[in-house]
Amino acid sequence: MYFVRRTILCVAVLVGCLVATASPAAAVAPLNDNLANAQPVSVPSTTAGTNANASRETGEPITIANTSPSGSVWYRFVATSTGKVSVTTIGSSFDTVLGVYVGTRYANLAEIAHNDDTGYPSFSPQSSLTFTAYAGEGYLVRVEGFNAGAVGNVVLNVTVPTAFDSADNFAAATTVVGGVTQFSNVGATIEAGEPIYAGGATLGASVWFNYVAPRTGPITIDTCGSSFDTVLAVYTGSTPAGLTQVVYNDDNSAMCGLGHYQSSLSLSATGGVTYRIQLGGFASGPSVATGSGVLHIDIPGDVTAPTISVLGPLTTSPLTTAEFDLVTNEWLAGSFKCGLDGATPVDCSSFYTPTAGDGSHVLVVSGVDLNGNAGQAQVSFTLDTTAPVTSLTVTPTSSTSTSASIEFTANETATFECSVDSAAFASCTSPLALSGLALGSHTVAVRATDTLGHVEQAPYATAAWDVQAPPSQTTTPAAGGGDTGTTAPAVMCKVPKLAGLTLAKAKKALAAAHCKLGKVSYAFSAKVKKGKVVSSKPKASSTAPAGSKVALVISKGPKPAKHRKRR
Repeated sequence: MYFVRRTILCVAVLVGCLVATASPAAAVAPLNDNLANAQPVSVPSTTAGTNANASRETGEPITIANTSPSGSVWYRFVATSTGKVSVTTIGSSFDTVLGVYVGTRYANLAEIAHNDDTGYPSFSPQSSLTFTAYAGEGYLVRVEGFNAGAVGNVVLNVTVPTAFDSADNFAAATTVVGGVTQFSNVGATIEAGEPIYAGGATLGASVWFNYVAPRTGPITIDTCGSSFDTVLAVYTGSTPAGLTQVVYNDDNSAMCGLGHYQSSLSLSATGGVTYRIQLGGFASGPSVATGSGVLHIDIPGDVTAPTISVLGPLTTSPLTTAEFDLVTNEWLAGSFKCGLDGATPVDCSSFYTPTAGDGSHVLVVSGVDLNGNAGQAQVSFTLDTTAPVTSLTVTPTSSTSTSASIEFTANETATFECSVDSAAFASCTSPLALSGLALGSHTVAVRATDTLGHVEQAPYATAAWDVQAPPSQTTTPAAGGGDTGTTAPAVMCKVPKLAGLTLAKAKKALAAAHCKLGKVSYAFSAKVKKGKVVSSKPKASSTAPAGSKVALVISKGPKPAKHRKRR
């Protein structure tokens, strides 16, 4: 994959250059020029690109103080495990500056590490750094030129450094299936009968890999991005002494970068044949190059669809905001395409916030890689950004009843509060039952609070009704005259027991009994406390027409004692 992608990108850059020759305004910036379009990469991987025609965005920080860097390009990856990760630009064609960050926008970027020039295995104007990554965390990588003239091809290497664990001996060769494989030849040896010449180069400290070609056709193999001077050879055969060399390479600066001494070759493989890959360090007398390396095996003509992932708070439902990170395992030929709820897909960036209303939604994200293979991901989510709405389903009507029942519901899961006759809101449930209501007008307002804490605002759902006095007695004349018709029950003033009540409470009791307050007088009483009713006229339980007046005597308390004069 590495060789094919790099070739295609180089062609894209060349086309851009040709267009620029015809019209300078047609120069095309890299797809990953801006942070929002950071190119996704995996761990481990080697990715080729360019910073030609790249720019710097407003608010973009400078990695190295007091420099005037050229345009930057951005990459991103998500760590699949916690541990050390190495990032280098070894193989790039210009003086690079490298930075690693966490965050999603320039406003919240936090730098993890940066490097200008690497010093291992020898001084290089390219960059190299290692940092501790944490599983599930997303990281942004920026590559830029040291100064305005530092522009060219980018090679980004992301690896997990390991101690020596590669197969030193031929019989214990590591089986690989293609793609990217990390290795080290530190501590490796040459075993008896093992070939040590690859053309004019002598190798030492070798490690071995077995690769079974899945089909007949061209295969490319390289060690670009390795930290030492490599020698690469491919054989067929079953023993070190009986090997047949197929192809070899010492240095391929055209592929791995000018001034770098890694290896790259291609061969016409036969499907089903096991190829023995020997990787060693360049040997000059007793000195042998060693270090950590990266082995790339690629079959030109990729037919595998890209893997697309939608990252975000999808385990929380409902969401108060919908913001997603879109990630893919390889370079796409253009932007992601996003389609919401069956709508026609449109271009979208790797940081995507759909325009969606409250409710359930389905988001489909697709992308096409450089070889025309299409990948797709689909996620469902529920969005809730507004307060619930209450509906009254059963409300009372005006009547003589002093009881009422109100039933209510909301358009989503919620709890309720009720306000009766403008009192403070208090927790309530449906149905709300009321009793002992006084004559006159009454109201109940209901508001809801959903599971995310959104509280319904005024105007609230409100029920309003009157408790009416029963009608007066009437007689419906019979046909032909007379009073033998139907008689409705009369409403009477039945004097309640008022003794011992305050004047205020006595007034309310009289109103409830369809009576009116009449004359109020005051008298001393040794038995009734001051301010309380001593007696009423008519007496308690007496009846009179509705609206009749009842006179009250209110206690002035005990009569003061008289004092005798001294003689």
